[in-house]
Amino acid sequence: MLSVRLADAADVPEATAALADLTAGEPPRVDADDGAIRLAVAGPAASAEAVRRLDARRLAIAGVDLQEPSLDDVFLTLTGHPADATPTDESPAQEAA
Repeated sequence: MLSVRLADAADVPEATAALADLTAGEPPRVDADDGAIRLAVAGPAASAEAVRRLDARRLAIAGVDLQEPSLDDVFLTLTGHPADATPTDESPAQEAA
């Protein structure tokens, strides 16, 4: 998982577009208020490419972090929704009724 935090949160849309094709299948997760973009990437070389792309666009980077995906990241990839998502109206208890 690659996390990039921009110095200026206003640059998030441009940075997201620049980095979108570095993902390993799922769209980037964006926190526009914090200026952070999280991408599931195939390997560590993606971090260097991300820095090159943002630098070419003169977008200031506040931080870059490359880490193994968390259990929440894996769950989101497998199910398509976060682990802490609100349950739907069709809970098992209601189905049994």
